[in-house]
Amino acid sequence: MADIKTILRELSVILGYILSKYKLTFTENFIDVKTYLDFIRKYCKNISECNLEVQKIEELDSLIIHKDIIENGLKLGKLLFEKLKLDGDIVWLGAKVKSKYPFDIKIGETGISLKEDSQILNNPSFTNCLNALFQSEIPFKNIHLFSKYAPKIKYAVLDDVEQTVVVIEDGSISTAHFNDEFIVINWYSNKIPLHFNNDNIDETIWKYLDEGIRYWKELHSKQEVDNEVILNMLHSVYGEVEFEKDFEFECFCEADIKGFLTKNNYTYEKN
Repeated sequence: MADIKTILRELSVILGYILSKYKLTFTENFIDVKTYLDFIRKYCKNISECNLEVQKIEELDSLIIHKDIIENGLKLGKLLFEKLKLDGDIVWLGAKVKSKYPFDIKIGETGISLKEDSQILNNPSFTNCLNALFQSEIPFKNIHLFSKYAPKIKYAVLDDVEQTVVVIEDGSISTAHFNDEFIVINWYSNKIPLHFNNDNIDETIWKYLDEGIRYWKELHSKQEVDNEVILNMLHSVYGEVEFEKDFEFECFCEADIKGFLTKNNYTYEKN
């Protein structure tokens, strides 16, 4: 909870705004505790949620000891009304210590910060930036940004008789087969070549891939190509990102390979 000086500094700005907006005055030379709180309770929309802070003010015998703070707040509130011409409910946010937003009061849809003696208004963590930008009802917390917002990488699983072939949207390729004992995964530094067709697919694709670097790993705990193996193939050839399978293509043939790559804007020259 904020200290009494901070509470009075921020509520006095609200009070100054209230007095100017509704053309109100107080009859004494200086406002007393009861009148101060009566104005705040009537016009600050959420003050009923701030009972502990209000109680701190109620415990004061007089506000005179904080006269400078209050008068400065009243002047600032008056200026806010005259210069900004804002409209809408007045809400006090300063009671929310460690709030995810950097403002202390809000008038309508406009937040206003009343920070003093600070080089920054708020620690600009990434989740705070997201909260401020999106104003989400459910605060962003512990979000893996790229998993949530980055587009998923498309891939197709193609059957090549004795092996399973995974082709990724950028032309990367990986294979997996069972060698009578365990699963072997291969992936290649080269990508799908520019020219191939059904008549020369084996000669062109596999020869071209073998001209680059071939990597492999052995999965001794596996005897069939399942989803876990597919994921291992994808991560081996592309890295730790989110993937999405394209179920339209199933055959390791010219039509399906070129259809998948064309669908994903892979740039190769068509025959």
